[in-house]
Amino acid sequence: MVHYEPSSFHLIREIKRMMTEKEYYFLLRRKKKITHIEIAKHIGCSQSLISRYERGNSDMSKIKIEKYRSYIDQK
Repeated sequence: MVHYEPSSFHLIREIKRMMTEKEYYFLLRRKKKITHIEIAKHIGCSQSLISRYERGNSDMSKIKIEKYRSYIDQK
């Protein structure tokens, strides 16, 4: 029997599939050490809005969510 060792690409893709996009971007932001203050300045909102959004206690506009994701992806 051959043991299949998934590549890191496939493992990351599978993990991403198992979580919501919000969870994925939260973890990616933390991994990249991007602070709430840094991303809030880029988006043009308060640090507390970012915190509430990530905890699921508040929504953001689609435009702000796109900026949030784009900033995290580019860093």
